Amino acid sequence: MKYFSIFLIFILCACASLTQVKTLIYENDFEEGVENSTILNRIKSNGLSNSQYLSFQYSKGNEENRYARVVRDPLDENNNVLDMNISSKGLEARQRVQASFSSVPNLKEMRQTVRVFFSPDMEYLTQYQNAFTWLILAEWWNSAPKDWNTPNVYRVSLRAVKAEGDNKSLHFKVDAQSVTYSKQRPSVGTGAIFKTEWEKSNKKFIIPYGKWLTFEYHIKAGDNRNGLFYMAVTPDGGKKQVIFNLKGATQSLNYKNQQSYNFWSPMKLYTSDEISDFMFKNKKSLQVYFDDLKVWRLITKR
Repeated sequence: MKYFSIFLIFILCACASLTQVKTLIYENDFEEGVENSTILNRIKSNGLSNSQYLSFQYSKGNEENRYARVVRDPLDENNNVLDMNISSKGLEARQRVQASFSSVPNLKEMRQTVRVFFSPDMEYLTQYQNAFTWLILAEWWNSAPKDWNTPNVYRVSLRAVKAEGDNKSLHFKVDAQSVTYSKQRPSVGTGAIFKTEWEKSNKKFIIPYGKWLTFEYHIKAGDNRNGLFYMAVTPDGGKKQVIFNLKGATQSLNYKNQQSYNFWSPMKLYTSDEISDFMFKNKKSLQVYFDDLKVWRLITKR
């Protein structure tokens, strides 16, 4: 009993010596428009071209085909929100609108919250003839590739998915993939070879439409023992529901030390041309609204 007590005291002292510092590094309620979406001055910014700003990436086309812009809240005309929309027949195999950060130094663990509203048009995806998993809503990259020689590329993706034979609902899925590039097709994207390291679906939570939801994420770069992905959803007027609380590799399996997230998209609409063509032919849009984005850096200190 004596030795057990000493051991217990040792554990308690060791745990008590660890503290987690949480620092807000970005927030935006989109009331002043996309052009003012900058990393907070806790991380230096030098101008709109600086990669530490929230920046937007698009697939081929113009504003009629896809856009991200500030509009009135569909439920509250006194509130501004970010509207991401793809409304076209696919002009290339990948249809994309995303808001991303890159080159934020030494970001290994983060928490973020964002409000999300799936437009009523999104429900029509349940009528798609096949199952699908290619509808990404958020994504975190370690060593985001610049060319096919980039080593240790790894990503964690949150997806809205449709199960085979389910014509009534969409659900959430998260997966982690290692990425290599073919020397026969040495351009980023076209030569990508993805290997799924782990995946998890939540079939209990059905994605609602026409209602605001608050997404909460916590992701920590690490190996199979130390990596973490957490997601909870709170519908307006409802209770928080934990969607995922997973331990698993959230960085390259070839990397011994903890990696940083050098590119991540907290708000994203990314799918195949087959999905966008299906919606376009039926006079529907892929449309998701976002609001009140906040990102915190988490650092554990002794």
